[in-house]
Amino acid sequence: MLPTSTVEQTAPDVFEVISAMIDVMTEYLRKTRETADPPDLALRPDLMRPDLMHVSVLELYRAAEAIDSGQRVVEEATEEIARIRYGIGSQWWPLW
Repeated sequence: MLPTSTVEQTAPDVFEVISAMIDVMTEYLRKTRETADPPDLALRPDLMRPDLMHVSVLELYRAAEAIDSGQRVVEEATEEIARIRYGIGSQWWPLW
């Protein structure tokens, strides 16, 4: 006999399903576009900052958190961005 779980399982609500569906479609489109026209430099906050993995597309009130994380990723990649944009070596170059 299988042990019974004391944790109650609930079905996802409609917003969780829609959010998951949008995430799947967005990822498919991103991969399709990336395959057709690969970027010179790919900044991936979702891979570099796993603290954003729990943020849903419907959680617009958390935009500041996502923007701050994206800003940190860009700041960490400033030298690589400058190298590609200006064709320079490892020296830092202001981008804005």
